[in-house]
Amino acid sequence: MSRFDPFKARLAVSKLNSIRVWPYSVHGIVRKGRVILKTIMKSLIIEHTMTCMVLGNTVVLMLGYYGAS
Repeated sequence: MSRFDPFKARLAVSKLNSIRVWPYSVHGIVRKGRVILKTIMKSLIIEHTMTCMVLGNTVVLMLGYYGAS
């Protein structure tokens, strides 16, 4: 038996973690869709778009109260 190599162990664990097993039937399709949606929603473009929308909403709400007594 050779000595323990942490680098090779990390490579093996990352390879095993990257493998997905999808169930059959409708449940598998739903899970695949959720994974795709999660990947899209975690993207940087969506994050920046949401931040801009929140800032825009704040500006629009502030304009409605400008000059109010």
